[in-house]
Amino acid sequence: MQNSKFHIHAKKISVALGLLALLTFQNCAKVGVEDLSTSNASTGLPVDDSGIPQDPGDGEPVLHQQKTILKSDQSPLDIVLIIDNSGSMKPDSVSLANKLGGFIDTLEDLSMDWQMCLITSDLAATNGKSHPWVGQSGARAHILARGASDVGSIIVNTVNNLAFNTTNSGDERAIASLRKHLDLRSTNNCYRTGSVVTSIVISDEDERSIGGNRDLYTAYYTSAKLDEQSKDKPMEAIDFATNMNAAFKSALPSNKLVSNSIVVQSGDMACFDTQRFQKDSIAFWGKQYEALSSLTGGAVGSICAADYGPVLSKFASVINKSYKAVQLECNPISAITVQAADGSQMSYTRSGMTLNFETSLSQDLEISISYMCAGQ
Repeated sequence: MQNSKFHIHAKKISVALGLLALLTFQNCAKVGVEDLSTSNASTGLPVDDSGIPQDPGDGEPVLHQQKTILKSDQSPLDIVLIIDNSGSMKPDSVSLANKLGGFIDTLEDLSMDWQMCLITSDLAATNGKSHPWVGQSGARAHILARGASDVGSIIVNTVNNLAFNTTNSGDERAIASLRKHLDLRSTNNCYRTGSVVTSIVISDEDERSIGGNRDLYTAYYTSAKLDEQSKDKPMEAIDFATNMNAAFKSALPSNKLVSNSIVVQSGDMACFDTQRFQKDSIAFWGKQYEALSSLTGGAVGSICAADYGPVLSKFASVINKSYKAVQLECNPISAITVQAADGSQMSYTRSGMTLNFETSLSQDLEISISYMCAGQ
């Protein structure tokens, strides 16, 4: 009986893969080149709301078909800087600010039409409103844009002002703040039509401090300490990375989100110990921020880095590549079929669940991608 079930299951897989092979043959002129020798820096597997890789399962294969847009080379870049302005973050925020001038110089060298808005992780205080830049005035005082003079000093003075001259509730909600900022887009004017939007989060904790993952920290903190951090701060729908990603796609379908994070990276015990022993005795892994980076093809850097310059250089490279990168919905177990709306042939390389296309575009191009993934 077990052999019979195995043969039936294998037959279903064979039929499903056969159908995809037929699709591939019919669209052979439009199929990219898949480089299976490359691999993602992460596991390459889907993640749950906590950023934990999930086994794709061994069920029947499921056909995935997704449509997405490759951005033109001239697409504007909108940056949303999200600063955790709680007390323990002052030195890190200032250190980041000191390096952002160099990051902007890199974007200038790439001829990117950039602009940057600033929000904090303190949702209760800002409720999604952009923070004005020190030294700027008028209706657009909250938008720092290409062509501005002395950009580095403006960023440093503004972040210093936030870090040392304001109070904070201690309730870190960078994702919720980004969502509110998106909801107020007509007021903030920080999201231009068809732009690539990159968020940069810096925090030594997770969303709502523990990201809804209290059990992860019982070996490191007392119950009283965890209560202090999480009491009356339950995770809400607006705090989850998956919901943020979906909301962005719904609100701005012609734009693209790439979220980058500087956090205590999951599994980095040396950094975790450094943060919790030297910074007011509290720190948490930034799992929700890592998850949003994974979902959007962004990068993650360590908050314990001695110099944020290399971290920001990595972000700049990821942002530049993101114009022609596509995140797949799951880990493919079959050939991948790509069809462009204009009928052009699309070449790409694959790294984990990311397809990197190798073409220069004068305007946005919609593509359709088909592939099989294992069922759950």
